[in-house]
Amino acid sequence: MPAVAAGKTRQFRKTVRRLITRLDKLSERKTVAYSLYFASITFFLGIILLPSLLGILLKLDAAMSIVSDPELLQRSVSAVLSSIIMAGLVSALDVAAGLPLAWIITRKKCWWMNIVDSLVDFPLIVPTVILGYSTLILWCEETPFAALGFQGFSPGFLTVLLLHFSFSYPVVVRVLVGKLMEIEATYEVAARTLGACPFTTARTITIPMLKSGIITSLILSFARSLSETGATIMVAGSFENGPVLIKRSIDAGLVSPMVFVSLVLIVFSILILAGLKLLGLRVRIPFRRAYRVEAALSSRPVTRVRDLSALIIFLFLVLLPASYMVLARIQLMLFSSVLGEVFLPGAVWSSYWASVWNSY
Repeated sequence: MPAVAAGKTRQFRKTVRRLITRLDKLSERKTVAYSLYFASITFFLGIILLPSLLGILLKLDAAMSIVSDPELLQRSVSAVLSSIIMAGLVSALDVAAGLPLAWIITRKKCWWMNIVDSLVDFPLIVPTVILGYSTLILWCEETPFAALGFQGFSPGFLTVLLLHFSFSYPVVVRVLVGKLMEIEATYEVAARTLGACPFTTARTITIPMLKSGIITSLILSFARSLSETGATIMVAGSFENGPVLIKRSIDAGLVSPMVFVSLVLIVFSILILAGLKLLGLRVRIPFRRAYRVEAALSSRPVTRVRDLSALIIFLFLVLLPASYMVLARIQLMLFSSVLGEVFLPGAVWSSYWASVWNSY
């Protein structure tokens, strides 16, 4: 039997090698390569891009009719501006707060940093709707900081900002970690050997080399904040940005504001993202000299405060909102009959498990 199994394994390996060889020969043909390129472009245009634009372009007349309703026009313009301001603010905060944590993960050689590195990915696997509800009960309804005198926020601009920060922050950190790992330490070592302090080295050597990663992080964070709808509605309250206005317009049967806001957001998004992509790489950091204050900023007490602040921001503004719903409901699950009823056949829970299955 072992001889038969070994023979089958060898035969399988030969078949795989032949298949790979044939694929390599096919890939050398220009017709095959061009066909693959054409198929990829066709798929992108026909399945991803055009369906997103076609529905809006077919209803341009409805978008123009909004001009006859000044109140609705003002509300739509305000929603567009709120979306752009929110996305821009979230992107800037993500990069400002995410870069120190990415630096810690890649530069600190501690065993517990592996745990932090793994925890960064946790909010990515939490559905944004669940994250929205968790954020709502954390900051508005059942805040654990009531004993400290904090009674929570009213749903609105601040809660939307906290929500968008928490679900886009891990993306930024993961991009920056990957980019920092690609940067060779040779340049930093050379700068330190020539007498530059760590802060000067980071500002003049590492950050310029990290520029493409920062731009990518800004684009991804901006896009995630601009497009999120379900979770935003949960914590929006009276605040209204583009996606919230579109959802409320659909519920009210209003076509013109939905089309108008969608069209304007697409145009502004293309302009902003193109500007970041094209102009961002050309921007140079003008300060190349070293400053005395940078030696103080490189001291151990200051770097410890920086690292501690980055970890606190991650724990309280990202990880806690992502996990608070479980923490707040764990007593209900353990000391009530709900946990047992979840696995029993029933109308409510059958629908629940069906929806979970459909999601995955």
